[in-house]
Amino acid sequence: MMMRRGYVSSVMVCLLAMLLMVSCKPSVPGKYISPGDLEDILYDYHLADAEANTYENRDDTLRMRVYRAAILKKHGYTEEEFEESMVYYMRHSDRLHDVYEKLANRLSDEALALGASMSDINQYMGLNSTGDTANVWPGDQSFILMQNPAYSTYTFFINADSTYHKGDKFKLEFSAKYLFQDGSRDGIAMMAVKLGNDSVISRLIHVGSSSRYNIQLDDADKKGIKEVRGFFLLNRSLNSSNSESLTTLKLLAVNGIQLVRLHDTKPVSTEKPDTEDEENRKDSSKISNPISVETQRDEVVRPANIN
Repeated sequence: MMMRRGYVSSVMVCLLAMLLMVSCKPSVPGKYISPGDLEDILYDYHLADAEANTYENRDDTLRMRVYRAAILKKHGYTEEEFEESMVYYMRHSDRLHDVYEKLANRLSDEALALGASMSDINQYMGLNSTGDTANVWPGDQSFILMQNPAYSTYTFFINADSTYHKGDKFKLEFSAKYLFQDGSRDGIAMMAVKLGNDSVISRLIHVGSSSRYNIQLDDADKKGIKEVRGFFLLNRSLNSSNSESLTTLKLLAVNGIQLVRLHDTKPVSTEKPDTEDEENRKDSSKISNPISVETQRDEVVRPANIN
């Protein structure tokens, strides 16, 4: 009995050890910037970029370099430490993505989002999904894309149900915020609607700057809705090198997202044109030039010239 109890205890200890090994993610080495500090630095970059955008005829690159140096000094890190840390995080994309998710939520909680007031951004947030006007966005309220292929795309999909009607209109709205040190900013947003007859209407827009964007589609021919889908994508800069991508800050934050579905409330006209009135209009259209008719009558009755 004692041997059996000892065996059971040993098995439980082994299982507990295995669970601890699986659940405990290795921490970031101490020589690199901690996840919390990196989040604070990136958030300050966001604020600095917004400040730089208030100046006209500005040199963005030079101004951001000055801001970047001041931010790193504020948090007690050197340029070299930041570069080395970014190399580490870019090689451990899952940890960097965790930082970005927290940063995205932090950005979405701001009082202002890229010039659009929170009342504008949240005007549909409280709506349910069954009314005539409803926010049916199915995904995260905010997220961050980076040029790493694993995290460069965000997709969404809605399978329509009985709350979707023929003639529905859709409006996808979102705010885009770039955190780019340099390089071209090439984001893409696309929305597509599959109609009842299996045809597809879609629209794609380029997201080239920090601003508020929207995409609108509607079932104009009242075919009915089967599904709504789309994606957000951050393209990699054509002139970026592999070494640059490990150390250069290139992020696209998307927040304030809402997908508004509006039912077509206009009544469908069932009136038929009056048959007699329609026939009268057809008859009157045949006599479009009364002068021409009179001229023809004159030609018929005119006597021939007698020499």
